[in-house]
Amino acid sequence: MIYCAPLFISGGIAYLYRHELAEFGKRYSVCATIVMLILTVCFFMFKRHIHGQFISYIVQLLIFNVWLVYAIGSSNKVLNNRVVKYLMWYKHGNIPFTHVHIPRSREGAS
Repeated sequence: MIYCAPLFISGGIAYLYRHELAEFGKRYSVCATIVMLILTVCFFMFKRHIHGQFISYIVQLLIFNVWLVYAIGSSNKVLNNRVVKYLMWYKHGNIPFTHVHIPRSREGAS
């Protein structure tokens, strides 16, 4: 529970300031993209050099927040395309049941 607290708090703060973050993300979209990519690549490149779970957790929290600002303010084709929209539609329970096979012997049985 305590491990997830910083993510919960940062998500709550992001929700409270979502309009300002969206405006910031739209205004500085190129800068947010570059910072997001650099932080993500550097984290995975130098992950083994980070000693201490607390420091690693803080770095992950920073990367989470940068990705969140990028996602909120994004208006490009990376997060807004047909594939992502289909996956979100699929995720929220609108599953096409074309693959379901109901045997005939069970249809009439009660």
